[in-house]
Amino acid sequence: VAFYKDHYFYELALKEDLTKSLRIPFGVLTTIFTLLGLYFIQFKFQCSDSNIVVTTFFVVTFLSSLALSIYSASELKNSYQGKGSYNGYPYHYIGDFNKVNEYDQYLSAWEDGEKAAGNNVSAEEEFIKDINKQYASNIYVNSGHNKMKIGHLREAKKYLFFALFSVLICTFFFATNYINCINFSEQNLTKEKKNESK
Repeated sequence: VAFYKDHYFYELALKEDLTKSLRIPFGVLTTIFTLLGLYFIQFKFQCSDSNIVVTTFFVVTFLSSLALSIYSASELKNSYQGKGSYNGYPYHYIGDFNKVNEYDQYLSAWEDGEKAAGNNVSAEEEFIKDINKQYASNIYVNSGHNKMKIGHLREAKKYLFFALFSVLICTFFFATNYINCINFSEQNLTKEKKNESK
């Protein structure tokens, strides 16, 4: 019983650990989406003709970051809830205490009846055998769900890393655009002052 019981509770503990481990990736993704939204709003698409190259690279890295982040978010959702599911992974649990107790009493009555009929049986052995079957069945289902959660989480983290890298490059082009726009504005201001002085 101890082996099955320990493995059963290990899978349930792993389920909780996997759910908790989603917090940081969700936080990072929220930050990425916020940054991308800010970049899109603040980016000056028409500062000067010389800014076309920067704008092109910004758009490419922006769209790459967005696509990678969306895919990562989708995998995180699958890790938390299950692919194509709205109710989460259907983990299996041992029945509550009252049901187990009722079953134990049923087996005791069954043992008394069998012994009265001259059969040598043990309710405790039957109970342990049935509990082990229940543990084994639940372990099979729950470990399968945990493996799927781990797979989706691994995929989400991989694409989250790519998204972060893409956002860093996107940040460089955003900053370059910002500096170019400041320089372009200053040049225009200088030209206007020269024209006014003439």
